[in-house]
Amino acid sequence: MGLIYDSIVIGLGAHGSSALYHLSKTGKKVLGIENFSIGHDKGSSHGESRMIRFSYSNGEHYVPMLLRSKEIWKEIEIESKESLLFQKGALFVGSEHHPTLIDAKKSADKHDLEYDILSPTEVKKLYPQFVIDKNSIGFLDKTAGYLLSEACIRSFINLADRNGAEIVFNTPVVSIKPMNNKVIVRTNNQRYEAEKVILTVGAYINELFPDFSNHLDLWRLVAGWFKPDNLSFYSPENFPSFVLIEEEHYSYGFPSIEIPGVKIGFSVSKAQNLNSTKEMNREIEDDDIALLRYWLEKYLPGANGDIVRIGTCFAMSTPDRNFIIGPHPEHPNIILGHACSGHGFKMSSVIGEILADLSQDRKIKFDLSPHDPRRFFK
Repeated sequence: MGLIYDSIVIGLGAHGSSALYHLSKTGKKVLGIENFSIGHDKGSSHGESRMIRFSYSNGEHYVPMLLRSKEIWKEIEIESKESLLFQKGALFVGSEHHPTLIDAKKSADKHDLEYDILSPTEVKKLYPQFVIDKNSIGFLDKTAGYLLSEACIRSFINLADRNGAEIVFNTPVVSIKPMNNKVIVRTNNQRYEAEKVILTVGAYINELFPDFSNHLDLWRLVAGWFKPDNLSFYSPENFPSFVLIEEEHYSYGFPSIEIPGVKIGFSVSKAQNLNSTKEMNREIEDDDIALLRYWLEKYLPGANGDIVRIGTCFAMSTPDRNFIIGPHPEHPNIILGHACSGHGFKMSSVIGEILADLSQDRKIKFDLSPHDPRRFFK
């Protein structure tokens, strides 16, 4: 017969841990299953920090979700007694004619978000660490900042556990079988069943449910922490999170937070495209380092010191860069939450709430049409 639950969440990264937390507050019998250990480095959410911003260039339909996500992050901080969200500003550097900066300004104006447009001289005065050319501007999103990504996931897991959710780690799911009014989930040593299953396995989705394999890109990303010439000069009190934009490419980074170095990574436009997670090369190549140092040498020469830490992670992207959130088109008892296209962590608090609400057949307060899985089944 197996063990029976109201809901099962498979994959306890950013979105899955959040969904489990939200479900744990309903009083229902819920189970979370994770392939690896908590805080593992084989997914998309490790590496200390993720950016949060509200003047959003990826589409204005995200802003209501972003604002709700901030509310939830604040609630989680109170419940967990952990500091997770730090709104210390983020600086975007690029041409004033670049679509990213144009759209960010439009979004900020529409939603009354605080920002400054800075000339190169003003950027240098405010943040002398940066070197930018005369043809660039600075867009300072004063409401932006960073989240401590691994601490966020731990907080969701710990709170879900405290609320009575059952959780198993280091337990690969080997099959998911949807039936008329339930879903059968099998691991190597157990059979489970539930009315609803929330599937949040990130880069591993095609190995369990290959329906979307022709529509998703899987990327190998690299981020590194580099020792600056003066560590305090790059602390969160003196130095912002940042995005450096050049034509079709960009890099992003963070001040020295817990790991003693400036963190920098590059966009998927410069990343390696993979056919499956098994192709992931976790060894750091010379080309990886050279690409990170290109941005540092050009824009942040004082941070271009020794490598403190460097590593890889996955990103899964849809063609339109929107997410996949909603019931599976052919199996409505399976709720999908994945392919967040490199910009989903900041919204994981609200995405988990949405996934939990979908599994409970509750009314959703947000426009999910851009993220509807059915767009790939036409």
